[in-house]
Amino acid sequence: TFLAVGTHNADSWSNENVGVNSIMIGKDAGASSTGTNYTMIGYQAGYEATGCHNNNIIGYQAAYQSDDCSDNDIIGVRAGYEANDSQLNQIIGSGAGIRLLNSVGNVILGTLAASGANSKNASVIIGYEAGKNSSSLGFYQVMIGSEAGQDSINNRDVNFIGRQAG
Repeated sequence: TFLAVGTHNADSWSNENVGVNSIMIGKDAGASSTGTNYTMIGYQAGYEATGCHNNNIIGYQAAYQSDDCSDNDIIGVRAGYEANDSQLNQIIGSGAGIRLLNSVGNVILGTLAASGANSKNASVIIGYEAGKNSSSLGFYQVMIGSEAGQDSINNRDVNFIGRQAG
């Protein structure tokens, strides 16, 4: 089953696996995407999402250039814009997880939360710009509060709670 509403949805329809059990709503939603079992809603949502399966992608350019991502919920303007090699994440907020790379099992909530982050696993990042530029081997982190854990690098098992904590 496949539903596309809008112009230029799934230009790659010639690929028999594109859009299986999927919904695309909005101009250019999933225009050049590949994958199955997804929902893409919004202008250019999942535009070039390749090899992505079982995702819910909602918002202007959400998951725009994501590659090899699965089982994610990505909601917000440019949220998860380049969520490459990322699975089992909940990314909610404008610009949240915008360049989230190689990340598994995270909860990211807030405008620009984890917006420059990569290699995050099993972390909870909540708040405006929380974990914004944190990167490299961030496992089991908790960052809660406006700008909490911003610029944190190579930290495991840390808790940053409060405005600008960490």
